[in-house]
Amino acid sequence: MSPEIQIGQLLDKRFEVTTLIERSGTATIFKAFDWQTRQIVALKVPQTQFDNNPRNSARFAREAAITGKLHHPGIVKIISVAEKSRSYVVMEYVEGKTLYDILQRTGPLTVFDALQLASRLCDILEYIHLHDVVHCDLKPGNIMIADGGSPHIIDFGIARRPALGPFILGSSPPMTGTPEYMAPEQIHGGRVDARTDIYCLGAVLYEMVTGTRPFQGETNGEILNARMRVELRPPREVNSNLNEQVEEIILHAMAPNPSDRYSSAAAMKAELDSPQTVQVTGMYRHPRKASAWPKRMRLACFVLAFATAPFILFYVFLLMFQRQLAR
Repeated sequence: MSPEIQIGQLLDKRFEVTTLIERSGTATIFKAFDWQTRQIVALKVPQTQFDNNPRNSARFAREAAITGKLHHPGIVKIISVAEKSRSYVVMEYVEGKTLYDILQRTGPLTVFDALQLASRLCDILEYIHLHDVVHCDLKPGNIMIADGGSPHIIDFGIARRPALGPFILGSSPPMTGTPEYMAPEQIHGGRVDARTDIYCLGAVLYEMVTGTRPFQGETNGEILNARMRVELRPPREVNSNLNEQVEEIILHAMAPNPSDRYSSAAAMKAELDSPQTVQVTGMYRHPRKASAWPKRMRLACFVLAFATAPFILFYVFLLMFQRQLAR
């Protein structure tokens, strides 16, 4: 087990740790000075108890591999390090605050500011999705707002590559994400795609304009139960100042069934940029519930039933034939 990182420590004779930025359940983020490039960087270091965990190490390596191939102003850059004495990720340092911190300090944003921010996040998501990556954990705590106002999406620790299958390298558990923002298919262990991130963005937009999270509960279990029952309070019931078009955008993005959501981040952005043109249908106030069975499971059951039907029919006819002979 590697020793705990200390302020003032010189890691690998290169990174001088200067400040603790944030500590989560699995990792700690430090501000550090890179003596090789003479720049301020951020270090993401796993908590000591997870440092030698193969799954956690794979997650860090995956995050570095995925993010290292994404080059967009709204994605924090990964800095490659040839040799490391322990598991950690080096990122560019962005001076600013997370959207979570901003909402905690100021409360809900104005509708204009929320729509603008969501639109800019759509630009980043569209780029990510075009590169076959799904973030899977978009939430206020993973959205950094730089001091100049530009948004950055951070923490690709559970990001997935749909083209590689349901789970990246087979190392992610069936349900990963943050319960308050997770799409139904994440809860059910189904296949994720761009529409998964669109759902998460809809949940973030809900919170930006109402000041409350879409699903409430004292524990993760209570939140997930509310999620399974689709107990979503329409945003205009929380903030009566919202117009119907903005509510339509939010509920469209958060439709339980992926097929009912925006087909892409670009499609959502188009309505965010021109909310006055949005047609209010009301259909998303009474959404179809997402199936608790992943599509691949339903398909497997159908194939199994189809394959076994002839044997069942043969057995039934055999019984009938034997009864006829017995007479």
